[in-house]
This record gives sequence, structure tokens and C-alpha cells, in this order.
Amino acid sequence: MNELFIGTVQIQLKLGDITKEDVDAIVNLNNYTLNQTFGVSQAILSAAGTQTKEECQRLGQGPHGDIVITGAGNLNCKKIIHIINVSSAKKIVDAVTKALEACDQNNIATVSFPAMGTGSACLSTNTSFNSVFTGFQQYLSGCQTTCISQINLVVLALDSYEKYLKCFQNKIFGIQRSVCQLSIRGITVELIKGDITDQAVDCIVNFTNKTLNQKDGVSGAILSKAGWKVTDECKSIGKLPSNGIALTSGGNLKCTKIMHLIGPNSVKKIVSSLQQILLECRTHSFKTIALPAIGTGMAGIDPQKSAEEILKGFRLYLGNFQLSLENISIVAFTDKVCKSFSDVFHSGALKSESKDRSNCTDLAQIPPTWCNMDGNNYISVELMKDSDEYKSIEKRFLDSADDKTINVIQIERIQNKKLWRSYTVKKEFVQHIYPNLQIERHLYHGTNIDTAKKISIHGFNRSFSGKNATLFGHGTYFARDASYSCQDKYSVKDVNGYKHVYLASVITGRWCLGNSRYVEPPPTTEDPDVLCDSLVDNVNNPSIFVICCDDGAYPEYLITFE
Repeated sequence: MNELFIGTVQIQLKLGDITKEDVDAIVNLNNYTLNQTFGVSQAILSAAGTQTKEECQRLGQGPHGDIVITGAGNLNCKKIIHIINVSSAKKIVDAVTKALEACDQNNIATVSFPAMGTGSACLSTNTSFNSVFTGFQQYLSGCQTTCISQINLVVLALDSYEKYLKCFQNKIFGIQRSVCQLSIRGITVELIKGDITDQAVDCIVNFTNKTLNQKDGVSGAILSKAGWKVTDECKSIGKLPSNGIALTSGGNLKCTKIMHLIGPNSVKKIVSSLQQILLECRTHSFKTIALPAIGTGMAGIDPQKSAEEILKGFRLYLGNFQLSLENISIVAFTDKVCKSFSDVFHSGALKSESKDRSNCTDLAQIPPTWCNMDGNNYISVELMKDSDEYKSIEKRFLDSADDKTINVIQIERIQNKKLWRSYTVKKEFVQHIYPNLQIERHLYHGTNIDTAKKISIHGFNRSFSGKNATLFGHGTYFARDASYSCQDKYSVKDVNGYKHVYLASVITGRWCLGNSRYVEPPPTTEDPDVLCDSLVDNVNNPSIFVICCDDGAYPEYLITFE
């Protein structure tokens, strides 16, 4: 078995030479100057020929991002997607997701990836495969639609291929054990027919009594199989604390922790129980969790009602909590309960999941001020001057501009689903890394009328870096004060004498002092594999912020003034 599907996209493991692939694009592992002369890059560039090498040399001399697309020269493919400096598991995940995003942006339907990280990066085959596959899953489960139909993972050496094949088959087995799966806000929720005590996860949920000694039902099975160590831990705790949750080790079970709480005895309490569970998951940064089919045992709750409430709770809370969760398993022990849950997941959840996933942008994740877009991906909405929204933005701008002669002509709200979705994913990722840090600020960006239209539709583009200045690095510049962005060299007058400034949401995250040589922020002091999120003019009191990733800012409002 060397193929599987994520949604409608076929994932295939192949033994062969990636330079022989007849696909729309192949992925190359390259360096920042696009002239890496070892490993798969050497083979690809050599086979592509002089024309591609010259294109790489030209593009490598200027500033660029983590993804660069060139022609394919003598190869059978049409394009080469170069991913830069992939040297760790995390960087592999990020690079794979960005490469797939580039495929959608460039209408690339078939793409081949090489094995990553097992050479100079010295990663194990298992780490390499899991990182690549995680990138596939994160992107394909998070995007509403994709033009991608097939992804190949191509391994050259037979011994390496056999190791990858074992990982691939284990992945297939893991997927096949699920009765069904769906993605809610980027988190995989799967229904499993089986025994919750067999689940190898970070945490399993045990619905018990107040004194943690319930001997009946699922709780009795969990405590019995977990063994004396967990029983002693429960005795030591005595009774549930005021927050209603106790955490113990997993004992003899395959899980790391057991979360004990009182189970809901009615349908209406299921959602609040899920809220408790997810908050505890956030506190302890659990990535995988398994819970039983809530209330379908001793509480006697109808399985269909339980399944419906569980999905309701997930849709309500998974988008609102900053969670590290990647996978949630709902384990049904009996055939009857499993069938009921499966029917709900398939007929109710999976059937409406595509609708729900699109609605997670239209309803849950977009700002509440957005109006109906009638199926459009992008619209610009001129605010009514007597609206509270207009007055608030205008006052903020005028106070920050500090110029009593300025007259605001109009304020447009930019509603762009694709840009907002990309920005939200980036924001959630950074917030997860720095849960206690203010990572977002509302900043100003002056521009001209022609560039303003491009920004509203396509977002901020760091390739324009250098048009005005690169004092603090090559990227998109934002100002704390509107007075800075209102300067003539930033907000250029149009033919009517009007000027244009964006009020943008910007992920400033962890910043560092900028430098004109920087094309990306340097690593943080804590982790050499994690880059700072922004460059600033003054680390103690920044007024200028530079963003070097295009999804790190969203153009919320375009202010036209004179």
C-alpha cells in the first residue's frame, strides 16, 4: 500500500528519480542564493540545465521569500518550487504547507516532493516522513478548496524507500482504524470503534464520580487497566477539586495522562463538559486526546443526541480557544453506539462539513462587522459616515495623524476571505508559541492608489521592499502613528489630490532590532529554529515595524483623505 487520500487529493509514495517526474511541478531543497550544489538540489539543477540555473542566479541575488518558483528547463515538469533552508522538522512542516499554498496560487494540480531532512539535516526517516505528512494534512485540511489533485513523495534509494514505505503503511493503518474523520477549524476529529483504554494519546478522558473511585462502566475499565499507581493517585487526590477536574498519570495505559471529571447526565450538559475538557487541554498543551462517546453508557443518553451535541461543542469552542490540539478521537465501544455516531458524522457532519468549513470563515472566524459577500471572495465596503464603525476609525486616524488640516474623504472596509484566512492561521500559530504575549497590533501603511488596489486583492507584498527604504530590513513597513504614513513619500497623492493609508492588523509577535541587511528576521534567543516575527526601529519603544512574511498583516481599512 503506497497511496492514500486526504479529502480528494491523492498522496502517493514512489521509488524513483524526482528529476524524471512528469508533473506540473517538482519541489527542490535549495539555499537562499538558489545555488545549492549538493544533494537533491544538485541533481535537479543539473538536469534542468543552464536556463534554470541562470534564472536561479538572477533571483538569488535579490531579496525573496521562503518559496521561489522558476522554470523547469530540460525537465519534464513545468515549474520548480524551491523551498529555502529546510533543516529541521518544524521547517519541513512550514515549507510543505507554503509549497502547497504556492501550488494553489499558481494553478499547479500535480506536484512531487523529494524526501526531506535525512541528509545533512540528519533527521530520522520517521521524523522526516511525519513532518512532510503533517505539512500535507495541515494545508489540505485547512483550505476550503484546492486545485491540487495529486501529491507524490519521491524517494531515490531503495533502502530509504523501504523505510518510508513502512511509515506510509503505518499512516494508512492509523487512518483506516477510523470509522470516519472530519476537520473542524484545522483539528482532526475521528470516530474510532474500539476500547478507549487502548488509545496511545497524550490524554484520555475518564468520566467518574466526585471521589474518583467509580468502579462501573468505562471508568471502572480505565481504572482497572491503568493499575494500582493510578488508583493510589486518585486516593491521594481524594475528591475532585473546585474546578471539577483531576489529572493523573496514565499508569499501565498507552496514554500519558488521564483527565478525570464528572460525566454529564443529560444532553444539555455535554457542551459544557466539552468546554471543561478543552480548557484543560489548553492548560497542559495536549496535542492528542481520546474521549468516550459521552453519556451513552450509564447516563443513558441517546447516542445520536450525544453525537450531535459533541459536534456542536467542537464547532463552538475549537475556533475560540487557542489550542495545541491536533487530533481528537471519539471512541465508541459498541457497534450500536458506533453506528449512531457514524450516521451523525456522515449524514450530518461530513455532509455539511464542507459548508461548515466555508462558514468557519464566513461566520465564526471573520470579524463580526463584515457584511454578506454573496459568495464573493473579496469586496470593498464603503462605510457610512454616520456609522459608529466609521466614526471610530476616523477618530483614531485623525488623533494619530496629529494634523488638523486633514479631511477624511472615505473609509473602506476590506473583506477578503482568502487573505483573512491566511492571516488567521498565521496569528493562531504565533499565539500558540507566545500564549501570554500581545502578538497583534493595529498599524498604518501609506501607499499610492495603484498599489492600494493590489494590496486589497492580493495582500501586502514584501517584494515591493526597497521602494521607499530598507533601513530596518527588507519587508513591508508599518507605522504606529498615522502621521508617519501620511508623509508624501509614503501616501502619494492621486490625480484628484487624495492620499491613501491602510489601517492594518499586523502580527508583530516577538520582535528584534532591524538592520538594512536583513531579508528575514534573525532567530529568537530561545530557539535557533524559530525566527522573530518582526523587525523594529527601537526594541523598547517601537514606532516602525517591518514584516517579512506576506500573511503577517491584513489590510482592514483603506482611508482616503486630503
